[in-house]
Amino acid sequence: VVQARTLIIAGACDPLFGAAHQQALQSALAEAVFVRAESCGHNPHWEDPVLVAKAIIEAFEV
Repeated sequence: VVQARTLIIAGACDPLFGAAHQQALQSALAEAVFVRAESCGHNPHWEDPVLVAKAIIEAFEV
C-alpha cells in the first residue's frame, strides 16, 4: 500500500483510463490528491499544461 502523498491528474474524457479506473486508483491511495481535468483526455499535461502546472504547485505547497 502506498502511504506517500500522491497527485493524480486525470482527464474527464480519457478513453483509456475512465472514471471507474480513476476512482479505483484514488481509493487505493490513502494520501491521494485528485484533480479532474474536465476538458482533457488521456494526456492532460499536453492538453492543458497550465492546469497541470497549477495542480502540481498547489498539491505540494508547504
